[in-house]
Amino acid sequence: MPDTQTTNYNFTKPENGASEDTWGTKLNQNWDDADAAIKAAKDQADAGVSNAAANLLSAKRFAIWIGA
Repeated sequence: MPDTQTTNYNFTKPENGASEDTWGTKLNQNWDDADAAIKAAKDQADAGVSNAAANLLSAKRFAIWIGA
């Protein structure tokens, strides 16, 4: 049976007993891919928080400007 991939992120699942000289490289690539995906999600979440804070500050400034 050849290597298979995970459903969601296409990580390589080395075939048991058949990837004797390559399993480490395959698993290291999986970790690199996971690390990049987690970092991208965190960066996107951080940007969303920054945007929300900026929008709140703008709304507060507008409310003060109109005397609300």
